[in-house]
Amino acid sequence: ACLPAPRATDPGVPATHYDIRAEIDPGAGSLEVAAVLTFAAPPGDTAALDLLLHRELAVRGVSGDLVAGFRFDSIPGGASIYAPEAWRLGVDFIEPPGEDSALRLSFEYSGRITSWPPWSPNVLTRDWVELGLYLPWFPVCDELGLFTYKLDIGCPDGYEVRTAVKGRRAGGRWIFEQHRPGRDIVVVASPDLRTRTFEDDGRAIHIHAVWLREETMELIGGDLTFLLGLLRDWFGDPGSASLTVIQSPREKGGGYTRNGLVVLGGLEDADYAERREGYVRYLAHEAAHIWWWRAPVETWEDWLNEGLAEYSALAAVREIFDREAFERRLAAKERQAATAGALWGFDRADISSHEARERTEVLLYSRAPVLLFELERRLGPGGMRDFCRELFERQAA
Repeated sequence: ACLPAPRATDPGVPATHYDIRAEIDPGAGSLEVAAVLTFAAPPGDTAALDLLLHRELAVRGVSGDLVAGFRFDSIPGGASIYAPEAWRLGVDFIEPPGEDSALRLSFEYSGRITSWPPWSPNVLTRDWVELGLYLPWFPVCDELGLFTYKLDIGCPDGYEVRTAVKGRRAGGRWIFEQHRPGRDIVVVASPDLRTRTFEDDGRAIHIHAVWLREETMELIGGDLTFLLGLLRDWFGDPGSASLTVIQSPREKGGGYTRNGLVVLGGLEDADYAERREGYVRYLAHEAAHIWWWRAPVETWEDWLNEGLAEYSALAAVREIFDREAFERRLAAKERQAATAGALWGFDRADISSHEARERTEVLLYSRAPVLLFELERRLGPGGMRDFCRELFERQAA
């Protein structure tokens, strides 16, 4: 039966929620999941729902409200620029549910994951587990919007498990509850994870690291505390009192940010102090995504996410270091952007060649911030910050 779903008074609060019980075996590279997805039926005459899931996972069953059956098959041309190993998990309904009806679907699947692109941040190995939508390891459906989740995770003895939120141990398992709506469920695990927590002015910064020294973690904690205060002064309060930082030991895949979470790939211990300006820019960019993340990431409008984050990062460099450091970085981006073309309407999904990927990188991380600094020159730094604050308050996407 379909029960009427209560409408959220705040349009930013979704009706979508995952309740997941998972067994992770890093040594075997295997994953076993029982998941329940609760959501409000999307608008329109919906006879089916398409989700994404890693192709090496065997789906044993899908059941729930109005479910007639399911299909799990490949998608011509690939599923997603972020999850090329995903297949389509299509769920067919007996009849179209009424718009905004509350639905509940249960999934059971398992498998040994051996395939991911070399650039992928998501891996499942004996020494390091990093799961998220780049795999994806849970049934992903962008159509359902932002979601919350509860995780109940089993992992062999000796492994430490972390997510974007602080968890608890119960009966030898790890329990995490994320009440802040987001787009991903990131889980990491390793025998070598250590945690440091920094608190300042009501904000908690949790740093989870594999090989960083205590002194480096102290530096990162201090830099992030300052950066979060600076960005909050500029753009407004993001409404969160905590930030989680995970140092990923993988060599490829780079860093990324989710709501309240920063994952740093390629972070070297020895040279953080020597290259602090570069790392502060890196941290500032990822921290700025706490403010700039609402635009669709698979269209050209992703420039709002990446351009505003990089603008924020360079403005932070200008504030913390000297003017020369800022001008050097901006000049390099201006040179790259000179022949990059327009941001308006560019093909964000084009990953057909190395040249196409490079062109996208230049547009997002050079042309976009150059454009924003051109605007700052007309408005002045204070006027630009007021403008950005207005963008944030209006949740521009």
